[in-house]
Amino acid sequence: MTKRNNIYSFLAFVCSVIAAGLYADGIYYIINDEYYAYAWLTLIGLFPIAILLITSLFADETKNTRKIPVIISASLLVVGLIDCLSGKTMCLPMAKVGFFYAVFGTPVPAKYLTYIFTYVVFALIVFFIPLCKPIWTKLFCIIEAVINLFYISYFAVLDYIGIRSSDYCISVAYILFYVGFFFISCTMAKDYNKDYEEEPKKLDFTSFFKSSAYLEIAHDTAEKNHIDYASFYECIKKSDFESIKEKGYYGHDFALQMIVDLHNILEVLINDNSSFELILLKQKTDELYNIRNDLYAFDLKFFFFLHFLSNADEEDLKTIAVDISSKSEFPINMLSNFTGNSFTLDGVNIASMEGFLQSLKYKDTDVQRRICALTGKEAKKAGKYHNFWRITQSLYWNGKKINRYSSKYTNLITRAYDAMAESNPEFVKILLWTGHKVLVHSVGKEYKWQTVLTEDEFTEEQLVRLRSKYREAKDGE
Repeated sequence: MTKRNNIYSFLAFVCSVIAAGLYADGIYYIINDEYYAYAWLTLIGLFPIAILLITSLFADETKNTRKIPVIISASLLVVGLIDCLSGKTMCLPMAKVGFFYAVFGTPVPAKYLTYIFTYVVFALIVFFIPLCKPIWTKLFCIIEAVINLFYISYFAVLDYIGIRSSDYCISVAYILFYVGFFFISCTMAKDYNKDYEEEPKKLDFTSFFKSSAYLEIAHDTAEKNHIDYASFYECIKKSDFESIKEKGYYGHDFALQMIVDLHNILEVLINDNSSFELILLKQKTDELYNIRNDLYAFDLKFFFFLHFLSNADEEDLKTIAVDISSKSEFPINMLSNFTGNSFTLDGVNIASMEGFLQSLKYKDTDVQRRICALTGKEAKKAGKYHNFWRITQSLYWNGKKINRYSSKYTNLITRAYDAMAESNPEFVKILLWTGHKVLVHSVGKEYKWQTVLTEDEFTEEQLVRLRSKYREAKDGE
């Protein structure tokens, strides 16, 4: 799931939690109303809010995000039909009753128009939500939220004495519910437009070529200054080849000097945490630097280098990144947590890193050790639906509770990866084989509250750290 969708699901979760609290408060007022004998039936109205809360927690695990609006819509339909059959607005807010009463001034037309426009139309809209474009689902949520807002606003201003605290609470709760539903419906766009692909973002090396500080990194005898490189790059970006031709010093000697300077600069700048753009630029520069003594081959490839500078986009970055997954080609798939890289930690025998990570969700030490003995999909399945820890943000190891955001947890994960690397030399060899390539985990999650190991924790904090550690040890031999 994308970063944006993760944010939407988090906002939906926050809205649903607050909505549940307000609705429960409204029920408290209703139960204390001696004229309402069946107040407990109002609890049914919590059903859609609870569904929104639960589904927002697992939105990132749902491959087809359109499933979630379908589930929420079904819960709304059930509650709406219960209200219609009972002849009362017991579960959903009385927003429409208040609206039509304000228009007609009599309760009878208001009641029947409520049935027609609230429950018949509402039921049809909810039924067709799964088939609609995301924009219609969003529009439905906005309309419902506005009508409920109208109810509490109208009576708060014009009929303050007649409005009940329970009406306030339930209406506000459902306003937040529809806002949360709106956020969830925003995740539908990814599936609806699955065949649509945005144009790759064009890379811009302007800041690099304009920085005078970079030239100081190169050798002191450079014949050309960095201003020339900057103006040259500007001409390339604009495809202004006439200007390049007019300035005669933009010839072979200039090209050769620029490649030498770029090579020297990037040799110093590049490290494991360098940006994609810099690593890609170094890769292209090295291709030319390695053939700089071959006049014909150099001039020919320099033309393609200029084309790269003016047209490079995000698609080009794929050539410098390694996506670590159990489905990746050999040997990269051996770096996956699914792989049976066994090790021992704190006296516990662990068959795979995935088994260790999933075991952290269980408080019972016996269950934890059984999961530690699993590998691959079996290990993933063992903890896939055991995600109560997301509420408490607490995990366990050897019977001890550990906060997900604590340094103690980070240290535990680090010790586990160190132990795995020490016990599996083949793992280290493959990791070193990736060289300076950027390590990514495309299926990984971004936020700590969602997962026991985020993409950055896996790639940057552990794999890149281990790669640097063992590369330094190898260089020191």
